[in-house]
Amino acid sequence: MATFRPTQANLARISRRTGGVDKLTSVYKQQVADLTGEYTKSFSEYQSRVSEQMAPFEAAMKQYQEIDNPKYQTALSDYSAKMEAYRAQLEAYSANPYETVKPTYNSKVLTRRDGQVYQGDFFVNGMQINDYLASVGSPTRVTMGQYREEGLNYGQDFKYLRRAPEKFTEQAPVAPELPVQPEVSAFDSSQFEQKRGELESGFKREVGERRAARLQATRRSSRTMLGGR
Repeated sequence: MATFRPTQANLARISRRTGGVDKLTSVYKQQVADLTGEYTKSFSEYQSRVSEQMAPFEAAMKQYQEIDNPKYQTALSDYSAKMEAYRAQLEAYSANPYETVKPTYNSKVLTRRDGQVYQGDFFVNGMQINDYLASVGSPTRVTMGQYREEGLNYGQDFKYLRRAPEKFTEQAPVAPELPVQPEVSAFDSSQFEQKRGELESGFKREVGERRAARLQATRRSSRTMLGGR
């Protein structure tokens, strides 16, 4: 039986219908490369916008971290130390609000009390006893009754009320406001993912169709050669 070969026209027609996969692949790769370039450009522009949006916050945070907060922490530490010292004074005063001294009597001085002049008076550290009590801030004062009735118990200790700690008036430092980071929207890559998916599915579909057409053409050519037609 004679062997029949497809004509040149048939081969050309088959090539047009089934060929071009390499070229299709090259076009697809270029399309993907172009899309990647668009993505990179869009993402770079997004990063620039984010940087511009975050710049004031980053400057404020640097100010907070390097200046405002350290200054506040130092002030807070000083305030806490003063508060603890004041509490210690209150506790010490509550435990023992009295002080004891040993007055000395000088019989040579004349002291005017209650409109009268008295011979002799009591002294502490060279000061008349009431003057001394006033100098140390004590509310205690020696009365005429003590002079007359107690006589301050010559040579004995005299207990007086110490000055109470003054009211704590130190103001607590105000904490600096912590900068609030602005809300930044995430980069939207959905459109690029969609385009890439469309390119990929279109490419696979085209390749599949061309391969199917090539297989069909090959089978027809084989039948033609075997059948002599």
